[in-house]
Amino acid sequence: METSSTNHPFDENRLVDLALASCSGAIAEEEVQELSALLTASPHARMKYFEVMAVHTELEWSLRKNIQTTMPPDCDVSLFADLNSVPSKWEMGSMWRLGIAASLLAVICCVLWLRWRDQGEFLAGQKTIPPSVPVETVNYVGTITPLMAKVDWTVGRSNASHTNEVLQGDTLWLREGAIELRMVSNAVAVLESPVIMQIVSADRIRMIDGDVMINVPSEAEGFTIESEAAEVLHLGAECSVGVEAGSTNVVVFDGDLELRFKVMPNDDGAKPREVLKKLRAGEAVQVTRAGTLSRIVDVQRLGVGRHAVDKNENVIASVTDNNVREDLWSFYEIVPNGLQEDALAYVDRPSHEWNGVTAAGIPEYLIGAELVKTFNNDKMIGPLNISLTLAQPAIVYVFLDERITTPEWLVESFENTGDEIGLDEGEFLIPGSGVATDVGPGKSIERRFSVWRKVMPKGGVANLGPNGPLISTGKRHKSLKAGANMYGVAAVPLTVEPTAPNR
Repeated sequence: METSSTNHPFDENRLVDLALASCSGAIAEEEVQELSALLTASPHARMKYFEVMAVHTELEWSLRKNIQTTMPPDCDVSLFADLNSVPSKWEMGSMWRLGIAASLLAVICCVLWLRWRDQGEFLAGQKTIPPSVPVETVNYVGTITPLMAKVDWTVGRSNASHTNEVLQGDTLWLREGAIELRMVSNAVAVLESPVIMQIVSADRIRMIDGDVMINVPSEAEGFTIESEAAEVLHLGAECSVGVEAGSTNVVVFDGDLELRFKVMPNDDGAKPREVLKKLRAGEAVQVTRAGTLSRIVDVQRLGVGRHAVDKNENVIASVTDNNVREDLWSFYEIVPNGLQEDALAYVDRPSHEWNGVTAAGIPEYLIGAELVKTFNNDKMIGPLNISLTLAQPAIVYVFLDERITTPEWLVESFENTGDEIGLDEGEFLIPGSGVATDVGPGKSIERRFSVWRKVMPKGGVANLGPNGPLISTGKRHKSLKAGANMYGVAAVPLTVEPTAPNR
């Protein structure tokens, strides 16, 4: 068979659909011929086919299952000899793994093709499937709902592009836009392209690439997200899991979860050590393949549909601090347009909400400000320094608990607006009481905070110091029941030189 080095145009999405259908064994005879023709005509098509096969092969090895990849019968294996000369837009990581995957894939595909051909000839003469041929029952596990007008995805089954039904074993490949995946277990996942993941079962998914935001209710406890580096077991939580370049990022927004991973030994002869770690709301870590953990300092939730936010328009580019405690995994959450009535104030307090002190509401100039949710436990740290790197000229606001003596750094760098904002602490005051936070301004306001501001016409970095000591005692906070809250932080773009706030 003659090979072609000409770069013939081809439908990349159709090629991926056919390749994934080939992986799952659900490819029809006419589609086999179509795939063979595509691969014969274009070296770039062969490169794309190889990329899909490499992902599938690595996934199957990781899951310790039999590889079920087929080579189109009319396609010469020698066509793939020119892969090294074709530039790839997708990186697998280490080149030695690609080489091994390519070599083994070619051998396995040839063997499986012979088995497929022989079995096909046998079954062709039978009116019914003999008892020795197993018939698998494929389970329905979830439903896909597009969250944007323009969305493109496939689930790896023949003629099943853009199907809304997800079956056990599907490989979900989200190429454009955003979708919601609602599982029969009641777990709800939100994905924004690009994402590749496999649906292992109704209560387990495997992330290959990209990010997923998932909410697991208490009745779906035990739902598991796995990756090459870690396994996340939900105990009823809202979290995000992201995979990139072999590392796995886990961010817990609400509830608790267990993180299981293996620490690879320095000694070649030693066995990996399995570690089980519990993460709580307000904590985020990155896990590498080697089993090393590092703290993720600032995060921003996935926003899609009407909640979508262009990160290029953010007021705050990043938040860092000088916390180096070994057991600290807390993050700062940046929430664009986040300061509204009943907005959550802290990452580690599920019931604390910002509200207007009176029915008049939050001061108008603060509505829609970019909010930084700090962690309340930081109120006890003496030498704390938090740095906000601004993406544009802005006004930075700090909300200080009225029970705290104003710290020197705030007096020196900020001005007191004379305005206040309230905090509704809800059930936190009496744990287990069932007392919920109220809705709207001026209701159930337990604490008052003074509003301070700093104008930064050139952007740059705003440095914030530690919380001040309690007014009543003059001493720093010694426990979680310290009688005060951590300060709040917000910022708005500086579009015009501001005047003094209305008092």
